[in-house]
Amino acid sequence: AAGDDEHAAAAAALVGAGGAFPAAWLDQGLEAEFERGQLVVRQHGNGPCGVLAAAHALAAARTFSTSTGRVAS
Repeated sequence: AAGDDEHAAAAAALVGAGGAFPAAWLDQGLEAEFERGQLVVRQHGNGPCGVLAAAHALAAARTFSTSTGRVAS
């Protein structure tokens, strides 16, 4: 939809992509798994490290937070 294109262009401009996301960014995913009791997040290729780190942090906080809003230990 036209609105989606406008949102994508605005988001790309916000992260300094000049109005269009590089192809490597479009192939990124939000992967996470547990290894030896620790949460491991992965980034493949050349992507927006800071943007993905923030998204991973938000996802982890929401996943591990309690009903009181505190992160479970």
